[in-house]
Amino acid sequence: MERAHHTSDTITDVGEHLPSTHFASLLQVKNKREQLLSHPLVTFLLDYKWRKFGRYIYYTKLALFCIFLLFLTGYTVYSTENAPKCNGTIALSSNVDKDSAPYILWIRVGRIVILALASWHILSEVGFSRIMFCT
Repeated sequence: MERAHHTSDTITDVGEHLPSTHFASLLQVKNKREQLLSHPLVTFLLDYKWRKFGRYIYYTKLALFCIFLLFLTGYTVYSTENAPKCNGTIALSSNVDKDSAPYILWIRVGRIVILALASWHILSEVGFSRIMFCT
């Protein structure tokens, strides 16, 4: 079995391209040192990071994504059910009460929630991509 060892040159070369210690596991995979991921110290640190803050970030993102899906589904269903019906070339007016609770929730509030959560998700992914791939 090949022993894993790093010289200071290797660490500094890789460290120039990736930020600090956040991506140590990615460095191990990139440098074909996957067996280091099963080391007790690495598994302890990963478990510790998960317990301290990782799970909160994960579950927060999951909850926000579920809220996004709920509002996107509600907006889509409500807007298609109450859309103007077309009869040939003449659009028949729909009987939508714009002061009703479903309209206010799914259309008025839904637009804002969908736009805000989609923007947040895109910006967080772009920010993460910049951290990962910028040199």
